[in-house]
Amino acid sequence: MATKRIMVLVDLSETSARLLTFAKALADKASIELLVVHQAFSLAPAMGDAEIKSGIDLQSRRDALKKLSAYVSDAGVNGPQVRFHVTTSNLDGAVLSLQAMSQDDVIIVGIRSRSWLERMFTQGTVVKLVNAIHSVIVALPDLPARPDLSVFHVAITPKYPINHTQVRNLVLLNAATTKQLRFLSVPSPDDDLAQLKEFLQSQCDMLGDLVNVNYEILPPGNVLSAIRSYMQNSKGVLVVQRGPRNFLDIFRKYFATDLIHDAQIPTIILP
Repeated sequence: MATKRIMVLVDLSETSARLLTFAKALADKASIELLVVHQAFSLAPAMGDAEIKSGIDLQSRRDALKKLSAYVSDAGVNGPQVRFHVTTSNLDGAVLSLQAMSQDDVIIVGIRSRSWLERMFTQGTVVKLVNAIHSVIVALPDLPARPDLSVFHVAITPKYPINHTQVRNLVLLNAATTKQLRFLSVPSPDDDLAQLKEFLQSQCDMLGDLVNVNYEILPPGNVLSAIRSYMQNSKGVLVVQRGPRNFLDIFRKYFATDLIHDAQIPTIILP
């Protein structure tokens, strides 16, 4: 099913403004809704009368919505397809609740700093999203320029098949921009290269009707190091498939800090 909505998480910073304009451009190209999500701080006390707390929370959301609306307008983002959602609860819970209404979202999250990154990933916001939702997540480092969507570099292994439907949706979402799809694989010492080539070619054949599709086998060795080195010398974005349970540990420990933050590599996580 095609993407129906872009959801972008913002914190009213300058970095989020760049994220917002990127998300709006993406939504405009696809003629779909842009939902801007913001977490506000509530002045409601942890203890106290439930009705009073509810009233304070409501006023906090109203105040935050005014600030969010002005912030979005100042960023030059407007139009009938722009929607807002403000929460005073935990962000991952709010996003999961919104996503439950539509599994055809693309969720865009920015990575501003190592401290913020460590807080987000160790406390589980993005990890919980990766684990619980069935939408595409775009994790973007703090870059002055918009990510280059002309090439999708899809990391793949025969052990964990790629979500072809979501790859196809990604390409269609960026039909005016994406010109190439490249499958990447880092073989282990025990892999049969002939079989690996046959597998990669079969993946190319499945999506060859959309764009130019090819594959590249990276040098054997540490997977993350090989991908990092390759991506630092390539234009485009990295696409990874959410795999088994231990993928979340790998993502938290390595992908988050090594690839997205330190190496400044925009990364898309497929459900």
